[in-house]
Amino acid sequence: MGIPYARSYSASTKGLARREVTCEHCGSQFIYLLSREATGQGTSFLFLDNQGAEDRAIQAAEQELAKRLQEDVDPVPCPDCGLYQREMFSVICSGLYWWMIVLAVVGFVGSFICLLLLSWLFWNTRGAAATTAAVGGVFGGALIGLGSLKWRKLRCAAYDPNSQHRADARRANRERTMLREEFERDGIERLMAPLVQEHVKGELSEARHDLVLRLLLSLFFVVIGVGFLIWMRQEIVNGLASN
Repeated sequence: MGIPYARSYSASTKGLARREVTCEHCGSQFIYLLSREATGQGTSFLFLDNQGAEDRAIQAAEQELAKRLQEDVDPVPCPDCGLYQREMFSVICSGLYWWMIVLAVVGFVGSFICLLLLSWLFWNTRGAAATTAAVGGVFGGALIGLGSLKWRKLRCAAYDPNSQHRADARRANRERTMLREEFERDGIERLMAPLVQEHVKGELSEARHDLVLRLLLSLFFVVIGVGFLIWMRQEIVNGLASN
């Protein structure tokens, strides 16, 4: 049994930042709200500085939040011309072609497994055919992994979120942004509405997942209980029939 020697603290914080952008396409100035969440960690070795560790966790979370609010961008189109800025392209492409990343991981894992197999074959002096197959698996998996990553990089470089046939997707995101004159006239309430809706949807989704998990666990124990009763049926019948 291990001996505890430290206590770790974790803190999380959320924040909003108003981002002002000058459109590189039409020159319009527009505003959107950037919402981020950050976490921080703090450790008290030998339990000698618990309060300090908690304070460090809070400070680390606040520093990380400030950094993200200053450096991050959201992919929101200009409300005037409906186009994305160049700095937003990388954020848009980060969620594209995820299956290529999965394919790359499968390739690298397969290459590693073949490498272990090759080592085992080498130390046990197995046949040349099996060794050749293992070598082919090592290089084949590595090529699949590297090729998938390179292919994804090329596809992302060629992806244009401002193309004409993606106009509907851009139009759907325009509710998150306002022209400067609209913001000065109408205030921040219109920009807050989408964030509130996303927060409510997130809480509903989390509650739904918790409910499904609890139902599955309940069903699991019910099935175990019914199976146990079926298995013990004869013993129960004999016990009820005895004096």
